[in-house]
Amino acid sequence: MIGINHKTIVSLDAHNKQLKKEWPLNELKRWAPSKSGMVLDFGVENKQRYLTVETKDSDSLIQLVSDC
Repeated sequence: MIGINHKTIVSLDAHNKQLKKEWPLNELKRWAPSKSGMVLDFGVENKQRYLTVETKDSDSLIQLVSDC
């Protein structure tokens, strides 16, 4: 489960909503919709370079990231 706001992208545990990982939005280098979700690229300096998210709302999430 992910959350996006104007400062961060967060990964949450789907069962208990506990924070698993947090990335500052300004570290996001590229993003793109995929067939069944979206891919976020945080660059080579980040340990977890790519985050792949499975969602039916990829277009609206990509728009949200673009607007931030």
